[in-house]
Amino acid sequence: TLRFAALAVFVAGTAQAQRAASDAAARRAEAEGRLVRGMTELVLGNDSSAVRQFTLALRAAPGDAAVLDALAEAHASARDWPSALDAAEQAAA
Repeated sequence: TLRFAALAVFVAGTAQAQRAASDAAARRAEAEGRLVRGMTELVLGNDSSAVRQFTLALRAAPGDAAVLDALAEAHASARDWPSALDAAEQAAA
């Protein structure tokens, strides 16, 4: 019946929305973990490892200003001024 079809579409849409929310939460957790690892590497003086972690964090959370700011700091620490400026400009946008 039409009611059953409408209910089936509603339930399917709700399940899809729940999966999307779960995926978003998992991506955010991944980004936060990579951000923490990157900051740890930066403090330890491992600039290239920090850049790698921040780059991976950006894959999980594209455009995240905190990650871009940390990436700019890592590039600056490595004296890669053009990359530092690029990341800082993206963070500020």
